Amino acid sequence: MNPSQGGYRRIALGLLLLAAAAPWRYYGSFPLVASLSVLDAAVALAALVLLARMAMLGDVDVGDPWAAVLVAVLPVLCVTSMLWTTQLTATAVETVSYAECLVAYVFAISQTRGLPAWRIIRMLQRFLYVLLIPPLLMLMHVPGFEPQQPGLSPRDGNYLGYFSRLSHPFLGRSNTLATILLLLCVVLVHWAWTHRDIKTDVAALLCVAGIVLTISRGAILALLAAALFALLVPVRPRRSRERRPLVLAIVAGVVLAALATSYYLLNPTTREFFGGRLSDSNIALREVRFSAGLDQLVLRPFLGYGAGTVPGGDTEITGGVHNTYLQQLLAYGVVLGFLGVLSLLALAVHFLRRQATGVRRAVGLTLVALLVDFAVESSFEGASLRVIIYLLLGMLVGLVRADEAEAEAPSPAEHLAGRWSIPTDRQPIA
Repeated sequence: MNPSQGGYRRIALGLLLLAAAAPWRYYGSFPLVASLSVLDAAVALAALVLLARMAMLGDVDVGDPWAAVLVAVLPVLCVTSMLWTTQLTATAVETVSYAECLVAYVFAISQTRGLPAWRIIRMLQRFLYVLLIPPLLMLMHVPGFEPQQPGLSPRDGNYLGYFSRLSHPFLGRSNTLATILLLLCVVLVHWAWTHRDIKTDVAALLCVAGIVLTISRGAILALLAAALFALLVPVRPRRSRERRPLVLAIVAGVVLAALATSYYLLNPTTREFFGGRLSDSNIALREVRFSAGLDQLVLRPFLGYGAGTVPGGDTEITGGVHNTYLQQLLAYGVVLGFLGVLSLLALAVHFLRRQATGVRRAVGLTLVALLVDFAVESSFEGASLRVIIYLLLGMLVGLVRADEAEAEAPSPAEHLAGRWSIPTDRQPIA
Protein backbone atom coordinates (compact mmCIF):
# COMPACT_ATOMS: atom_id res chain seq x y z
CA MET A 1 0.00 0.00 0.00
CA ASN A 2 1.48 3.34 -1.05
CA PRO A 3 1.65 6.22 1.48
CA SER A 4 -1.04 8.32 -0.22
CA GLN A 5 -3.50 5.44 -0.15
CA GLY A 6 -2.70 4.82 3.51
CA GLY A 7 -3.32 8.49 4.27
CA TYR A 8 -6.70 8.39 2.53
CA ARG A 9 -7.70 5.31 4.51
CA ARG A 10 -6.69 6.88 7.82
CA ILE A 11 -8.64 10.05 7.04
CA ALA A 12 -11.77 8.14 6.01
CA LEU A 13 -11.65 5.93 9.10
CA GLY A 14 -10.80 8.93 11.27
CA LEU A 15 -13.96 10.72 10.14
CA LEU A 16 -16.08 7.70 11.05
CA LEU A 17 -14.39 7.49 14.46
CA LEU A 18 -14.99 11.21 14.98
CA ALA A 19 -18.70 10.75 14.26
CA ALA A 20 -18.77 7.80 16.67
CA ALA A 21 -17.09 9.79 19.44
CA ALA A 22 -19.61 12.63 19.23
CA PRO A 23 -22.78 11.32 17.50
CA TRP A 24 -24.88 14.46 17.72
CA ARG A 25 -28.51 13.58 17.02
CA TYR A 26 -31.17 15.55 15.14
CA TYR A 27 -34.79 15.01 16.07
CA GLY A 28 -37.45 15.47 13.41
CA SER A 29 -39.94 13.64 11.19
CA PHE A 30 -38.22 10.66 9.56
CA PRO A 31 -39.56 7.36 8.26
CA LEU A 32 -39.54 4.69 11.02
CA VAL A 33 -37.32 6.67 13.41
CA ALA A 34 -37.67 9.87 15.41
CA SER A 35 -34.07 11.03 14.96
CA LEU A 36 -30.89 10.63 12.95
CA SER A 37 -27.31 11.14 14.11
CA VAL A 38 -24.10 12.18 12.43
CA LEU A 39 -22.96 8.60 13.02
CA ASP A 40 -25.81 7.36 10.81
CA ALA A 41 -24.69 9.71 8.04
CA ALA A 42 -21.04 8.67 8.41
CA VAL A 43 -21.94 4.97 8.24
CA ALA A 44 -24.03 5.63 5.11
CA LEU A 45 -21.00 7.23 3.45
CA ALA A 46 -18.85 4.28 4.56
CA ALA A 47 -21.36 1.93 2.93
CA LEU A 48 -21.05 3.83 -0.35
CA VAL A 49 -17.25 3.55 -0.16
CA LEU A 50 -17.49 -0.19 0.43
CA LEU A 51 -19.93 -0.63 -2.46
CA ALA A 52 -17.65 1.34 -4.79
CA ARG A 53 -14.65 -0.71 -3.68
CA MET A 54 -16.57 -3.94 -4.20
CA ALA A 55 -17.60 -2.82 -7.68
CA MET A 56 -13.99 -2.04 -8.63
CA LEU A 57 -12.17 -4.89 -6.88
CA GLY A 58 -14.90 -7.51 -6.77
CA ASP A 59 -14.47 -8.33 -3.07
CA VAL A 60 -14.54 -6.81 0.40
CA ASP A 61 -11.93 -7.33 3.10
CA VAL A 62 -13.51 -8.91 6.19
CA GLY A 63 -10.24 -9.68 7.94
CA ASP A 64 -10.42 -12.71 10.22
CA PRO A 65 -13.05 -14.96 8.53
CA TRP A 66 -14.11 -16.75 11.73
CA ALA A 67 -14.57 -13.47 13.58
CA ALA A 68 -16.61 -12.14 10.64
CA VAL A 69 -18.94 -15.15 10.78
CA LEU A 70 -19.43 -14.82 14.53
CA VAL A 71 -20.19 -11.09 14.51
CA ALA A 72 -22.72 -11.66 11.69
CA VAL A 73 -24.82 -14.15 13.69
CA LEU A 74 -26.92 -11.58 15.58
CA PRO A 75 -27.63 -9.43 12.47
CA VAL A 76 -28.78 -12.55 10.61
CA LEU A 77 -31.04 -13.52 13.53
CA CYS A 78 -32.46 -9.99 13.55
CA VAL A 79 -33.42 -10.18 9.87
CA THR A 80 -34.87 -13.66 10.35
CA SER A 81 -37.04 -12.52 13.27
CA MET A 82 -39.03 -10.31 10.89
CA LEU A 83 -40.90 -13.51 9.98
CA TRP A 84 -42.50 -13.78 13.42
CA THR A 85 -42.02 -10.42 15.12
CA THR A 86 -44.87 -8.96 17.14
CA GLN A 87 -43.86 -5.39 16.16
CA LEU A 88 -42.76 -5.26 12.53
CA THR A 89 -41.76 -1.58 12.57
CA ALA A 90 -39.54 -2.01 15.62
CA THR A 91 -37.81 -5.02 14.11
CA ALA A 92 -37.31 -3.18 10.80
CA VAL A 93 -35.57 -0.35 12.67
CA GLU A 94 -33.42 -2.91 14.49
CA THR A 95 -32.50 -4.51 11.16
CA VAL A 96 -31.29 -1.17 9.80
CA SER A 97 -29.25 -0.68 12.98
CA TYR A 98 -27.58 -4.07 12.57
CA ALA A 99 -26.86 -3.27 8.93
CA GLU A 100 -25.01 -0.16 10.13
CA CYS A 101 -23.09 -2.36 12.56
CA LEU A 102 -21.84 -4.66 9.81
CA VAL A 103 -20.88 -1.71 7.62
CA ALA A 104 -18.91 -0.13 10.48
CA TYR A 105 -17.18 -3.44 11.27
CA VAL A 106 -16.14 -4.19 7.68
CA PHE A 107 -15.14 -0.57 7.01
CA ALA A 108 -12.84 -0.51 10.05
CA ILE A 109 -11.15 -3.73 8.94
CA SER A 110 -10.74 -2.67 5.32
CA GLN A 111 -9.38 0.77 6.26
CA THR A 112 -6.80 -0.64 8.67
CA ARG A 113 -5.45 -3.08 6.10
CA GLY A 114 -1.75 -2.49 5.56
CA LEU A 115 -1.41 -0.07 8.49
CA PRO A 116 1.21 -0.84 11.15
CA ALA A 117 -0.04 -1.81 14.60
CA TRP A 118 1.31 1.36 16.23
CA ARG A 119 -0.69 3.49 13.78
CA ILE A 120 -3.94 1.73 14.72
CA ILE A 121 -3.09 2.23 18.40
CA ARG A 122 -2.66 5.95 17.71
CA MET A 123 -6.11 6.08 16.09
CA LEU A 124 -7.66 4.38 19.12
CA GLN A 125 -5.92 6.89 21.40
CA ARG A 126 -7.28 9.85 19.42
CA PHE A 127 -10.74 8.32 19.44
CA LEU A 128 -10.50 8.09 23.24
CA TYR A 129 -9.54 11.75 23.58
CA VAL A 130 -12.34 12.95 21.30
CA LEU A 131 -14.80 10.63 23.07
CA LEU A 132 -14.07 12.28 26.43
CA ILE A 133 -14.36 15.88 25.20
CA PRO A 134 -18.21 16.05 25.14
CA PRO A 135 -18.53 14.71 28.73
CA LEU A 136 -16.06 17.33 29.96
CA LEU A 137 -17.89 20.11 28.12
CA MET A 138 -21.18 18.87 29.56
CA LEU A 139 -19.78 19.00 33.09
CA MET A 140 -18.72 22.59 32.36
CA HIS A 141 -22.32 23.33 31.23
CA VAL A 142 -21.18 24.50 27.79
CA PRO A 143 -24.26 25.29 25.61
CA GLY A 144 -24.98 22.56 23.07
CA PHE A 145 -23.49 19.82 25.24
CA GLU A 146 -26.37 19.30 27.62
CA PRO A 147 -27.88 15.76 27.86
CA GLN A 148 -29.62 15.03 24.57
CA GLN A 149 -32.15 12.54 25.90
CA PRO A 150 -35.59 13.80 24.77
CA GLY A 151 -38.13 14.90 27.35
CA LEU A 152 -35.54 15.20 30.09
CA SER A 153 -36.10 17.97 32.62
CA PRO A 154 -33.16 19.62 34.44
CA ARG A 155 -35.00 18.80 37.67
CA ASP A 156 -35.31 15.14 36.78
CA GLY A 157 -33.13 12.65 38.65
CA ASN A 158 -32.10 11.09 35.33
CA TYR A 159 -30.85 14.50 34.18
CA LEU A 160 -28.80 14.96 37.35
CA GLY A 161 -27.46 11.44 36.85
CA TYR A 162 -25.55 12.69 33.80
CA PHE A 163 -23.58 15.02 36.08
CA SER A 164 -23.16 12.76 39.11
CA ARG A 165 -21.25 10.14 37.10
CA LEU A 166 -19.11 10.62 34.02
CA SER A 167 -21.59 10.36 31.14
CA HIS A 168 -21.81 11.31 27.49
CA PRO A 169 -24.34 13.97 26.40
CA PHE A 170 -24.96 12.36 22.98
CA LEU A 171 -24.53 8.66 23.77
CA GLY A 172 -26.24 8.39 27.14
CA ARG A 173 -25.51 7.92 30.79
CA SER A 174 -22.44 6.46 32.43
CA ASN A 175 -23.00 2.78 31.63
CA THR A 176 -22.94 3.49 27.89
CA LEU A 177 -19.67 5.41 28.10
CA ALA A 178 -18.16 2.75 30.36
CA THR A 179 -18.93 0.01 27.82
CA ILE A 180 -17.07 1.92 25.09
CA LEU A 181 -14.11 2.54 27.40
CA LEU A 182 -13.97 -1.20 28.17
CA LEU A 183 -13.38 -1.88 24.48
CA LEU A 184 -10.30 0.36 24.57
CA CYS A 185 -8.91 -0.21 28.04
CA VAL A 186 -7.31 -3.66 27.98
CA VAL A 187 -5.58 -3.16 24.62
CA LEU A 188 -4.20 0.24 25.61
CA VAL A 189 -2.98 -1.08 28.97
CA HIS A 190 -1.31 -4.04 27.22
CA TRP A 191 0.40 -1.78 24.68
CA ALA A 192 1.53 0.63 27.39
CA TRP A 193 2.98 -2.22 29.45
CA THR A 194 4.87 -3.86 26.59
CA HIS A 195 6.14 -0.76 24.75
CA ARG A 196 8.12 2.29 25.76
CA ASP A 197 5.47 4.74 24.63
CA ILE A 198 4.53 7.64 26.88
CA LYS A 199 1.53 8.52 24.67
CA THR A 200 -0.03 5.12 25.27
CA ASP A 201 0.81 5.34 28.97
CA VAL A 202 -1.26 8.52 29.21
CA ALA A 203 -4.10 7.10 27.12
CA ALA A 204 -4.28 3.88 29.14
CA LEU A 205 -4.29 5.79 32.42
CA LEU A 206 -6.99 8.13 31.12
CA CYS A 207 -9.10 5.20 29.94
CA VAL A 208 -8.97 3.42 33.29
CA ALA A 209 -9.71 6.71 35.05
CA GLY A 210 -12.73 7.21 32.79
CA ILE A 211 -14.14 3.82 33.75
CA VAL A 212 -13.64 4.58 37.45
CA LEU A 213 -15.32 8.00 37.13
CA THR A 214 -18.39 6.51 35.42
CA ILE A 215 -18.95 4.64 38.70
CA SER A 216 -20.42 1.87 36.55
CA ARG A 217 -20.39 -1.14 38.83
CA GLY A 218 -20.84 -3.50 35.90
CA ALA A 219 -17.90 -2.06 33.94
CA ILE A 220 -15.60 -2.00 36.97
CA LEU A 221 -16.56 -5.58 37.79
CA ALA A 222 -15.96 -6.56 34.14
CA LEU A 223 -12.49 -4.99 34.18
CA LEU A 224 -11.61 -6.82 37.39
CA ALA A 225 -12.92 -10.08 35.93
CA ALA A 226 -10.70 -9.67 32.86
CA ALA A 227 -7.70 -9.00 35.10
CA LEU A 228 -8.49 -12.09 37.18
CA PHE A 229 -8.87 -14.18 34.04
CA ALA A 230 -5.48 -12.94 32.82
CA LEU A 231 -3.87 -14.05 36.09
CA LEU A 232 -5.53 -17.46 36.27
CA VAL A 233 -5.22 -18.54 32.63
CA PRO A 234 -1.60 -19.39 31.75
CA VAL A 235 0.17 -17.86 28.79
CA ARG A 236 2.22 -19.81 26.30
CA PRO A 237 5.98 -19.08 26.59
CA ARG A 238 7.06 -16.49 24.06
CA ARG A 239 10.04 -14.43 23.14
CA SER A 240 10.49 -12.12 26.10
CA ARG A 241 9.70 -8.47 25.77
CA GLU A 242 10.85 -5.73 28.02
CA ARG A 243 8.37 -5.03 30.79
CA ARG A 244 7.68 -1.62 32.23
CA PRO A 245 8.94 -1.03 35.76
CA LEU A 246 6.53 -1.83 38.58
CA VAL A 247 6.91 1.73 39.85
CA LEU A 248 4.89 2.94 36.85
CA ALA A 249 1.98 0.75 37.88
CA ILE A 250 2.16 2.14 41.42
CA VAL A 251 2.25 5.73 40.11
CA ALA A 252 -0.73 4.98 37.86
CA GLY A 253 -2.67 3.66 40.86
CA VAL A 254 -1.92 6.80 42.87
CA VAL A 255 -2.96 9.05 39.98
CA LEU A 256 -6.21 7.11 39.54
CA ALA A 257 -7.03 7.40 43.23
CA ALA A 258 -6.30 11.14 43.13
CA LEU A 259 -8.52 11.65 40.06
CA ALA A 260 -11.42 9.72 41.59
CA THR A 261 -11.11 11.60 44.89
CA SER A 262 -10.93 14.99 43.14
CA TYR A 263 -13.95 14.19 41.00
CA TYR A 264 -15.91 13.26 44.12
CA LEU A 265 -14.86 16.33 46.09
CA LEU A 266 -15.23 18.89 43.29
CA ASN A 267 -18.59 17.65 41.98
CA PRO A 268 -21.44 18.24 44.46
CA THR A 269 -23.86 16.18 42.34
CA THR A 270 -21.56 13.17 42.64
CA ARG A 271 -21.47 13.47 46.42
CA GLU A 272 -25.27 13.70 46.47
CA PHE A 273 -25.85 10.60 44.34
CA PHE A 274 -22.86 8.48 45.30
CA GLY A 275 -24.71 6.91 48.20
CA GLY A 276 -27.21 5.45 45.77
CA ARG A 277 -24.44 3.47 44.10
CA LEU A 278 -23.71 1.80 47.45
CA SER A 279 -27.34 0.85 48.12
CA ASP A 280 -29.15 -2.16 46.70
CA SER A 281 -32.15 -0.20 45.36
CA ASN A 282 -30.81 -0.14 41.81
CA ILE A 283 -30.01 -3.86 42.01
CA ALA A 284 -33.55 -4.57 43.20
CA LEU A 285 -34.96 -2.61 40.24
CA ARG A 286 -32.88 -4.70 37.84
CA GLU A 287 -34.08 -7.87 39.51
CA VAL A 288 -37.66 -6.75 38.88
CA ARG A 289 -36.85 -6.15 35.20
CA PHE A 290 -35.14 -9.53 34.93
CA SER A 291 -38.10 -11.31 36.52
CA ALA A 292 -40.54 -9.51 34.22
CA GLY A 293 -38.41 -10.57 31.24
CA LEU A 294 -38.45 -14.20 32.37
CA ASP A 295 -42.25 -14.05 32.72
CA GLN A 296 -42.55 -12.82 29.14
CA LEU A 297 -40.13 -15.48 27.89
CA VAL A 298 -42.32 -18.23 29.37
CA LEU A 299 -45.22 -16.94 27.25
CA ARG A 300 -43.27 -17.20 23.95
CA PRO A 301 -40.29 -19.49 24.56
CA PHE A 302 -39.77 -20.87 21.05
CA LEU A 303 -39.68 -17.86 18.72
CA GLY A 304 -39.58 -14.90 21.08
CA TYR A 305 -41.04 -11.52 20.24
CA GLY A 306 -38.65 -10.29 17.52
CA ALA A 307 -35.65 -7.99 17.64
CA GLY A 308 -36.20 -4.47 18.97
CA THR A 309 -39.66 -5.17 20.38
CA VAL A 310 -41.05 -4.60 23.87
CA PRO A 311 -41.93 -8.18 24.88
CA GLY A 312 -45.65 -8.44 25.47
CA GLY A 313 -45.89 -4.65 25.49
CA ASP A 314 -44.74 -4.73 29.12
CA THR A 315 -43.79 -1.13 29.94
CA GLU A 316 -41.79 -2.35 32.92
CA ILE A 317 -39.10 -3.67 30.56
CA THR A 318 -39.22 -0.89 27.99
CA GLY A 319 -35.61 -0.16 27.09
CA GLY A 320 -34.40 -3.65 27.94
CA VAL A 321 -34.02 -6.02 30.88
CA HIS A 322 -30.42 -4.98 31.66
CA ASN A 323 -29.12 -8.38 30.60
CA THR A 324 -27.92 -8.83 27.02
CA TYR A 325 -28.26 -12.60 27.17
CA LEU A 326 -31.88 -12.65 28.33
CA GLN A 327 -32.58 -9.94 25.77
CA GLN A 328 -31.50 -12.29 22.95
CA LEU A 329 -33.77 -15.04 24.28
CA LEU A 330 -36.70 -12.64 24.38
CA ALA A 331 -36.01 -11.52 20.81
CA TYR A 332 -35.34 -14.88 19.15
CA GLY A 333 -36.63 -17.57 21.49
CA VAL A 334 -34.67 -20.09 23.52
CA VAL A 335 -33.03 -21.99 20.64
CA LEU A 336 -32.04 -19.14 18.30
CA GLY A 337 -31.41 -16.80 21.22
CA PHE A 338 -28.99 -19.30 22.70
CA LEU A 339 -27.26 -19.43 19.31
CA GLY A 340 -26.84 -15.64 19.48
CA VAL A 341 -25.42 -15.84 23.00
CA LEU A 342 -23.11 -18.65 21.92
CA SER A 343 -21.75 -16.47 19.09
CA LEU A 344 -20.69 -13.86 21.65
CA LEU A 345 -18.98 -16.46 23.81
CA ALA A 346 -17.32 -18.08 20.79
CA LEU A 347 -15.87 -14.75 19.70
CA ALA A 348 -13.95 -14.46 22.99
CA VAL A 349 -12.84 -18.09 22.76
CA HIS A 350 -11.66 -17.51 19.19
CA PHE A 351 -9.16 -14.87 20.32
CA LEU A 352 -8.05 -16.75 23.45
CA ARG A 353 -7.68 -20.24 22.01
CA ARG A 354 -4.33 -22.04 21.99
CA GLN A 355 -3.08 -19.84 24.82
CA ALA A 356 -2.92 -16.72 22.67
CA THR A 357 -0.35 -14.07 23.49
CA GLY A 358 0.33 -10.43 22.70
CA VAL A 359 -2.35 -8.22 21.16
CA ARG A 360 -4.53 -11.23 20.32
CA ARG A 361 -4.72 -12.13 24.00
CA ALA A 362 -5.46 -8.50 24.93
CA VAL A 363 -8.39 -8.48 22.49
CA GLY A 364 -9.61 -11.78 23.95
CA LEU A 365 -9.47 -10.31 27.45
CA THR A 366 -11.39 -7.28 26.16
CA LEU A 367 -14.14 -9.63 25.00
CA VAL A 368 -14.12 -11.38 28.38
CA ALA A 369 -14.72 -8.00 30.03
CA LEU A 370 -17.57 -7.30 27.60
CA LEU A 371 -19.18 -10.67 28.32
CA VAL A 372 -19.23 -9.86 32.03
CA ASP A 373 -20.58 -6.38 31.34
CA PHE A 374 -23.31 -7.82 29.10
CA ALA A 375 -24.61 -9.85 32.05
CA VAL A 376 -25.74 -6.64 33.79
CA GLU A 377 -26.39 -4.40 30.78
CA SER A 378 -28.52 -4.42 27.62
CA SER A 379 -25.65 -3.01 25.60
CA PHE A 380 -26.94 -4.28 22.27
CA GLU A 381 -30.20 -2.35 22.73
CA GLY A 382 -28.59 1.06 22.26
CA ALA A 383 -28.57 1.77 18.52
CA SER A 384 -25.57 4.10 18.50
CA LEU A 385 -23.73 2.10 21.15
CA ARG A 386 -24.13 -1.11 19.16
CA VAL A 387 -22.68 0.49 16.03
CA ILE A 388 -19.70 1.77 18.04
CA ILE A 389 -19.15 -1.70 19.54
CA TYR A 390 -18.98 -3.22 16.06
CA LEU A 391 -16.78 -0.39 14.81
CA LEU A 392 -14.25 -0.85 17.61
CA LEU A 393 -14.36 -4.63 17.21
CA GLY A 394 -13.36 -4.08 13.59
CA MET A 395 -10.50 -1.87 14.74
CA LEU A 396 -9.32 -4.53 17.19
CA VAL A 397 -9.48 -7.28 14.57
CA GLY A 398 -7.42 -5.05 12.27
CA LEU A 399 -4.96 -4.45 15.11
CA VAL A 400 -4.51 -8.19 15.69
CA ARG A 401 -3.88 -8.72 11.98
CA ALA A 402 -1.27 -5.96 11.88
CA ASP A 403 0.49 -7.15 15.04
CA GLU A 404 0.67 -10.77 13.87
CA ALA A 405 1.88 -9.74 10.43
CA GLU A 406 4.72 -7.74 12.02
CA ALA A 407 5.57 -10.66 14.34
CA GLU A 408 5.85 -13.03 11.38
CA ALA A 409 7.92 -10.64 9.26
CA PRO A 410 11.68 -11.33 9.40
CA SER A 411 13.86 -8.86 11.25
CA PRO A 412 16.45 -6.86 9.23
CA ALA A 413 19.23 -9.14 10.49
CA GLU A 414 17.26 -12.26 9.51
CA HIS A 415 16.45 -10.74 6.14
CA LEU A 416 20.13 -10.06 5.41
CA ALA A 417 21.13 -13.50 6.63
CA GLY A 418 18.60 -15.09 4.30
CA ARG A 419 19.70 -12.89 1.42
CA TRP A 420 23.38 -13.89 1.67
CA SER A 421 22.95 -17.54 2.70
CA ILE A 422 24.02 -20.30 0.32
CA PRO A 423 21.07 -22.21 -1.20
CA THR A 424 20.88 -25.77 0.07
CA ASP A 425 20.41 -27.25 -3.41
CA ARG A 426 23.79 -25.93 -4.60
CA GLN A 427 27.26 -27.10 -3.65
CA PRO A 428 29.89 -24.49 -2.83
CA ILE A 429 32.85 -24.24 -5.19
CA ALA A 430 35.84 -26.14 -3.82
